Amino acid sequence: MPVWIPLSNGGYALVIESTHLRNEAGRHPFVIQILYSEDGRGWTEPADIYIPRTDNSKAGAPWIAELPDGRLAVSFQTDEDKAVKGDRTSVMKIMLSDGKPAKDLRLDSFSPAETVFNVPEEAGALLAAVYTDGAELFVSAGSPDGAVMKRFRET
Repeated sequence: MPVWIPLSNGGYALVIESTHLRNEAGRHPFVIQILYSEDGRGWTEPADIYIPRTDNSKAGAPWIAELPDGRLAVSFQTDEDKAVKGDRTSVMKIMLSDGKPAKDLRLDSFSPAETVFNVPEEAGALLAAVYTDGAELFVSAGSPDGAVMKRFRET
């Protein structure tokens, strides 16, 4: 699932869920990667920005937004913290970049991923999205109770 945004200082950032074939093949069915383009036509090679912490776990359905200060917020769903794996039990997490230009972002460029919505062990919070409105960052996901949205924090 690719999601891209135009960046305020020019260029574009694209996040994708990707099979992780270069490293640890088979241990993580999906990881989150970022690509950068100056013109929207030619793109950098994908760079890993999130790999699940536990074996046989996945991270997918990413979303991206730019904060007013130029940092990027990336949300995704993962089953890494759940005993039962799969989309039904995945939860939304979010991480913020450290301010480096999008073309230079890597695994160590982001804050630790934070779980956004607390859901029961057997449930999930899926298809996460992020949105900025001025200095506020909003997050949303589908949950057992329907769609949920909340103000995550001031940026």
